[in-house]
Amino acid sequence: MPMLCNFGGELRTLRWGNVQNFLTGESVKPRFMTYRTDPRSPVAIPAEYRLDDGEEVETSVIDLSETGCRMRAGVGYLKPGTGLSLAIGNMAPVSAYVRWQYGTYFGVAFTRPMERQLVDYLRHVHARGPLTRH
Repeated sequence: MPMLCNFGGELRTLRWGNVQNFLTGESVKPRFMTYRTDPRSPVAIPAEYRLDDGEEVETSVIDLSETGCRMRAGVGYLKPGTGLSLAIGNMAPVSAYVRWQYGTYFGVAFTRPMERQLVDYLRHVHARGPLTRH
């Protein structure tokens, strides 16, 4: 189901896996999806995050890289820059901050990159197939 979003003053329609300019219909890539330094791998890992105000939310990590991850949003809108503590699986919590959110997903950047061997292990143990719409 499409949803209208404001990207830098321009009204655009978000579609699953695609963003289109609302007026022209041309396909565009939002800024938050353009600058990825590490490729993310599809995973399915239970997780929990704690916001700076102490609220704890259960969620799941669905994409993972050394520098960040994508998760399902557990609460309302999370403003970019919001700090949180993220526990992935049974790991000790890591510090992160929100980079973007749209729809039911949001992306975070870790304040310190994860070790490559740990990320490789999580990718192997928790690999998932493509996401499906419900």
